Amino acid sequence: ELRAFWSRQFMAPLRGLAGTERCLYTNTKTEDFLIGLHPADPRIAIGAGFSGHGFKFGPLTGRLLAELVLRGKTTDPDLERARAAFSLSPGWA
Repeated sequence: ELRAFWSRQFMAPLRGLAGTERCLYTNTKTEDFLIGLHPADPRIAIGAGFSGHGFKFGPLTGRLLAELVLRGKTTDPDLERARAAFSLSPGWA
């Protein structure tokens, strides 16, 4: 279905599709966002808990997740302070 949709919308074949996932509506008890690296594999960045309104933060979230994977930290000093304050201790997983 995705390939057919892509071809109709962009009039070009879809190439190099690695995979797809459904986006489930998620939120946390506090409605805070979750942004960080997977504790077992720092090549995996996780962004979740956007409780239906997070779409407007998509560009920022994408940039932050990419920075985490590529550099291990973000360029946002406020987020880095929060990550340091709330991160799990190293052997906790």
